[in-house]
Amino acid sequence: MDKKSKHTFPKAVLLLLLPLILFTTCETYDYHGSLFSPASCLEQIITACEEHFFVDSLSRYAGALDDDFTFHFSNLDIGDTYSDFTVPQMWDKSHERTAIKELFNRVMSISFRVELLEEGSFPTPPGDAEEFWTPGITVRFLVDPGGDERLEASGTCDFLFVKQNDGRWKLLEWHDLTNKSASSGTSTTSIGAIKAEYYSKHF
Repeated sequence: MDKKSKHTFPKAVLLLLLPLILFTTCETYDYHGSLFSPASCLEQIITACEEHFFVDSLSRYAGALDDDFTFHFSNLDIGDTYSDFTVPQMWDKSHERTAIKELFNRVMSISFRVELLEEGSFPTPPGDAEEFWTPGITVRFLVDPGGDERLEASGTCDFLFVKQNDGRWKLLEWHDLTNKSASSGTSTTSIGAIKAEYYSKHF
């Protein structure tokens, strides 16, 4: 074997093995995170949004949602249209995943802030709780699509978390109560409106 072949053989083997390595890594990664509390469940969703450029961000986001997850739109958004899509009262995990996939793939940056998490005072469920309702959580959701104007949704959301059989917590219901707020250079809207707009881009 000449000097050239000694150097090229390992690279060829690596190229053949790389798809298998990537497949194995993706299949074994725990996309459910720790999810040891409602707070950590919400933190995983936030981190997935803010790290949306990572290849596993959508899986991390979806992994924090219960199989029966529903997103409930603000009454002010219901009936609005984006292209051929009309905003419903609520949608399920499949619709949420599609909307978030389009959002993650199309924007420059996402900032998701939850006041109680930043203060370290997010409520904790009692030890025997199977569900945990957290109304009136103050949030700020800021999206930079890459143009001249950013999209901002601020206000409150209600969250319902449910405890899984393995003891982990996942988000079962998300009620959007965000509203318009005055901010220079920013288009004020709601989280639901942002999701609906990007969901419509899928078609």
